[in-house]
Amino acid sequence: ETCTGPGHDECSSCQEGLQLLRGMCVHATKTQEEGKFWNDILRKLQPCHSSCKTCNGSATLCTSCPKGAYLLAQACVSSCPQGTWPSVRSGSCENCTEACAICSGADLCKKCQMQPGHPLFLHEGRCYSKCPEGSYAEDGICERCSSPCRTCEGNATNCHSCEGGHVLHHGVCQENCPERHVAV
Repeated sequence: ETCTGPGHDECSSCQEGLQLLRGMCVHATKTQEEGKFWNDILRKLQPCHSSCKTCNGSATLCTSCPKGAYLLAQACVSSCPQGTWPSVRSGSCENCTEACAICSGADLCKKCQMQPGHPLFLHEGRCYSKCPEGSYAEDGICERCSSPCRTCEGNATNCHSCEGGHVLHHGVCQENCPERHVAV
């Protein structure tokens, strides 16, 4: 339609149905053809590397991956590395949450990061600086206290407080106080 010079690659606007791409008028469908990329040097579409579904600028710079592979730093991988998880929605390896070392989803942590002086504990897929009430820490994981303990420490049966109606006696929750004892 219009151009800035005599060469075929000096277009400034294109006729209807064509798209301007680096000074040339090309068919709109050809600019984003799946499995191909525009090669500036050769000035033509070329195939993407077989590991990519789509690519841009180079055969190996993937922009999306085939089914079963995930995008990681412009490359397609069959499994995501530690600290990331495979997102089916985005088709890429997404980072785990900050305190999480290994995860299988956005809020599905499997192992918390080890930080000297700042222990973290895994509870229901998330990392906490201390286990919530009703659980105790064991090997970096929050385990449930056994009933009728409301809170416990060290193990499931070493109670610190009891559920309603029970009384605490030497780390054990009982229905009644032993002889010569009274509940306070």
